[in-house]
Amino acid sequence: MKRIEMARGTAAGVADTLFQTEDAIDRAMSQIAVFAQVLPVAGKEAGFAATRGQAVYERLAEAMVAQSQARAKIVQVHELLAELKADSHMRTVAIGGGSKDTPVGGTIPPGNHLAVVHAVG
Repeated sequence: MKRIEMARGTAAGVADTLFQTEDAIDRAMSQIAVFAQVLPVAGKEAGFAATRGQAVYERLAEAMVAQSQARAKIVQVHELLAELKADSHMRTVAIGGGSKDTPVGGTIPPGNHLAVVHAVG
């Protein structure tokens, strides 16, 4: 196998792992949101006063912020990998999907996990 073919295989493996990581982060954010929806109902059913368990909600909000920050960092990693690809002999290896015309910095359509990031790739 030629070196370029090996490098392309490696790049494809990196891209697949990146996409899996992006998807995992999105799923984690969704799961945190589901958990946040369950808590008030559970508290009410348990007969807790509204003032009880406030620290739980605050820590959960911090977890969502941390997950959002992790997502932003993965977006940056994706962009840096795209720059590396553009500056190397790997320019012909696609590590993203979507259209090059997709605006960066816009809102991500619901149910379309990291579509903007994939378009940047």
